[in-house]
Amino acid sequence: MSQKCKEINNLKIKDLPKALKRETLTPCFYCLIENAEANCIALNNAGIKYSNDLFEMMSTENGLVSIATKTNIPKDYITGLFYLHNSFSFKPIRLKKLEIINTEHIEKLELKK
Repeated sequence: MSQKCKEINNLKIKDLPKALKRETLTPCFYCLIENAEANCIALNNAGIKYSNDLFEMMSTENGLVSIATKTNIPKDYITGLFYLHNSFSFKPIRLKKLEIINTEHIEKLELKK
């Protein structure tokens, strides 16, 4: 997987149905509730096990078509799931860029690698 796609919140696709509820989604994502369990299982079985896998597949030219063909999931569902993850994803940043953290502490953390 490419470095650019790494996410702090690399969620398991098979666990998503637990969170795809009216109580947890904004109205624009309610369309993801119906068939969530079956769709997430199909994605998982097709090798899209984490949100990073979804980002990786969607970054290719034929990614959406490939996923839809492998899983028989409608393209608009896959696109909605992608935008949901993309809307709430957090990109990691280097600790050195955070001025509020003492550089001495950062150096100690880097030694732990």
